[in-house]
Amino acid sequence: MKTASQPSRESEPLPSAHEAPLADNGVEPIREAIERSILEGEIQPGDRLNELAVARLHNVSRGIVREAVRMLEQAGLVTVVRNHGVFVRKLALEEVLDLYDVRAGFAHAIGRLVAARITKEELDELHTVFARMEEAHAAMDAAVYEENHARFHNRILAFTRNPTLIDLHTQIDKQLRLFLRRSVVSLSRLRLSNTHHRRILELIAEGDGEKVAQALETDARNGRERLLDSLIRNQD
Repeated sequence: MKTASQPSRESEPLPSAHEAPLADNGVEPIREAIERSILEGEIQPGDRLNELAVARLHNVSRGIVREAVRMLEQAGLVTVVRNHGVFVRKLALEEVLDLYDVRAGFAHAIGRLVAARITKEELDELHTVFARMEEAHAAMDAAVYEENHARFHNRILAFTRNPTLIDLHTQIDKQLRLFLRRSVVSLSRLRLSNTHHRRILELIAEGDGEKVAQALETDARNGRERLLDSLIRNQD
């Protein structure tokens, strides 16, 4: 992991919406609270995490906060800089592209597993989610489309029944959110996206593991290319 440069400002990590003390003062609720504030953009990449403020906010010891920070560092969401403090990880573009490459490899494995392991009931659930995607497409509602698009892929991942793959893929997605933040697919891409995901669903129903693997890997690599295209457009 690359060392973070010292940022110009310090963040109070949790805004008023999260100021109620947690009922369970163990490490995991603190880790979840900090992670939520990072992934929702309440603390920005490069911001310094104020451990003392977190401890006071949730009425826990700094030892518990430090343990939560250690877990977040292992997950790739924060960087600990000696003699400077804890900072929300700020990804370089090269690191983001590397994460996309790993994600594409995972997508191939996901395709093979889901084609072999999905049940009829789970396939029916995917059809239901995809129907909502089609409804959102017809209504040109990009936000609702993206919500169900995310659920479509999350359920495919869950249906692999491989906890290690699920954990690693989820960790990659969280790291990517540090760079990408949450956005919705543009209206102009709804039709193309829906056509592609209809084909993924058809291949899963056919049970062709290699074709599902290739389709999901292509979907992941297309995300990488869209990112590069958007960065190029923003530079023009």
